[in-house]
Formats: sequence, structure tokens, C-alpha cells
Amino acid sequence: MKLLAFLLLSLYIFYVKSEACDKPEPDTDYCLRVCYKTNNTVCANNGICYSHFYNMCVLSNKNCHCIEHKLPVFKFISKGPCVNPTLRRCLNPPVTPPPPASSRG
Repeated sequence: MKLLAFLLLSLYIFYVKSEACDKPEPDTDYCLRVCYKTNNTVCANNGICYSHFYNMCVLSNKNCHCIEHKLPVFKFISKGPCVNPTLRRCLNPPVTPPPPASSRG
């Protein structure tokens, strides 16, 4: 019974740590480079999960956040959405560019 509790706790800790890089926003302005809103979707993975990014600039912002927090960075796989990924999809969406000023409320 103790072994089962230990295994469940270990899996939970691993899962929580692996999702830490899925935060939707970087913590510092240093990582929030302004990205043009060109839709050049790319597929990337960090060895734990995969995600679609709006463009390479958004992927760079995400990796800056990951590096600051000593988390696995996302590696570019292909242009376009991920096709037949071997890893699970990351739970939270990656950083996306802010909406144009005219659509802000």
C-alpha cells in the first residue's frame, strides 16, 4: 500500500513539473518579444508534450520562459500543425500575440 501511494505521488509530481512550461504567459518582459501576427504555424515538442505555435517568434518567447525556469525547451519539428505526434498535446496553449489595438476593449 505504501508503495502504491509512493508511485502515485511520484507520478503526480512528475506531471505537475512537466506542465510548468505550459504557462500561457512568460514571467518577465525580457521574454515577451513583440511578434508580428503572421500565421506561420509551427509544430514543436519539449520531449514531454507537443504544441502548435502561431509562428517562430511565439516559439522563441516560450523557450525564453522555459530557459529562465530551467525547464525543457521546445524544439521545432515542422512547419504547419503537428501531424501524427508521438507525444501527448500540452494542456495549456502557448503564448499567442496580443490582439490588434482596434479589437481591445
